[in-house]
Amino acid sequence: MMQRLFSIVALCAVMFAAQADLKIEDVATNEVEVTGEMLFIGRCGSCHELPETSALKPAQWKAVLKKMQKRMNFLKVPPLTDEENKKVYGWLTR
Repeated sequence: MMQRLFSIVALCAVMFAAQADLKIEDVATNEVEVTGEMLFIGRCGSCHELPETSALKPAQWKAVLKKMQKRMNFLKVPPLTDEENKKVYGWLTR
């Protein structure tokens, strides 16, 4: 399961590296920071269609992220870490 998660995040990093003119070597050596957008697309998008970020207010996003953490635990999917959760929330509410 963790290998699949790493593969998803790595794929997202490669996709964003291409868009952001980052060097693929930086992605391969883990020198590119995983952003909230990457996590949103890679983690959330791996299970369901992604909603528009403007669809909810910050307090609503906080509630949705909390609910999704519970669902991931229930489904035995590794939940977001606190740091990942903050990054996703920050990106959703930018």
